[in-house]
Amino acid sequence: MTRSKIRTSGAEGLTLSSTSLTIANGLTLTDGDIAFADGHGLSFAATSDAGVSTPNELLDDYEEGTWTPTISFNTSGTVSYSRQDGSYTKVGRMILIEFALIFDVSSANGIIVLGGFPFAQGVVGPTNNDRSVLNLGYIDNINADDFSFLMTGGGSTANAYRYNGTQKTDSVTHSQLINDGGLFNIHGSGVYKTS
Repeated sequence: MTRSKIRTSGAEGLTLSSTSLTIANGLTLTDGDIAFADGHGLSFAATSDAGVSTPNELLDDYEEGTWTPTISFNTSGTVSYSRQDGSYTKVGRMILIEFALIFDVSSANGIIVLGGFPFAQGVVGPTNNDRSVLNLGYIDNINADDFSFLMTGGGSTANAYRYNGTQKTDSVTHSQLINDGGLFNIHGSGVYKTS
């Protein structure tokens, strides 16, 4: 068994056992990272639980990366891209995404579908039918006011919908794409929850 010895001029507030180390007055790293074993992370269990009977107060994941957004149609269609950019930040189960698409279509038919998400949608509320809305920041060459993508049922794609201010009213389909000789341009961002 390897033994480690800590030498200090005064180790007040420091407790070392064979399985744990307790530091009373904070920890400062001058270099390097703190690495957690899988399934472990930062625990906030010492804070209040707001009356929730079974809270999860462990922050066990953080990640930044890129993803490749796609546009398709739930019936048929061929899509060609001149831009497919996406980035994400994952904090625990929450996923923040941003994306930009420039594309052209031919022989399209059906509801407009956004795909390629970095993580599948998890259960948001008490049932798997709860939804995450991905709000769009900019839309060009499409005839649909208050246009958003809606994720449902724990999937990894989002269908396009019109909104009347409070709820979805109908799907946005290929027929609302305006072909004026240019490309279709969609920029967007949103937040959803994964498993």
